[in-house]
Amino acid sequence: YALAVADMNPMKLTAENAEETFKKGKEIYTAMCQHCHGENGDGKGPMVLSGAYNGVPNYADRAALSDGQMFYSIYYGKGAMGSHRSQLNKKEIWTLVHYVNRFQDPNYGKFDASGLAMAAPAAADTTAAAKK
Repeated sequence: YALAVADMNPMKLTAENAEETFKKGKEIYTAMCQHCHGENGDGKGPMVLSGAYNGVPNYADRAALSDGQMFYSIYYGKGAMGSHRSQLNKKEIWTLVHYVNRFQDPNYGKFDASGLAMAAPAAADTTAAAKK
């Protein structure tokens, strides 16, 4: 997990593909994640509110979580969350990582008129991410 900090999302987000990437990411998130992580990534999904699970993180509190660590957590599982590699392929997981980055940084995936990203990827401080 600590070594995954350096793993970068191979699916580059651009002004041309951002809308479709986030649309697909939302579909995956709604089907696979929202029941625990909540509609807004606040860790208050119906399964958590019912008392079935606890300790689900609020993504806004995980701003230093790298793309690689998110991929690792989804692919291999982390904490009480089991692996999702039998349910999602790698491309779907990386798409989901882009979507989750928006919970961490509302400007993630937004571009100016010239097509330049308005925000850096969410995990600029890999030191803090490695400690989590």
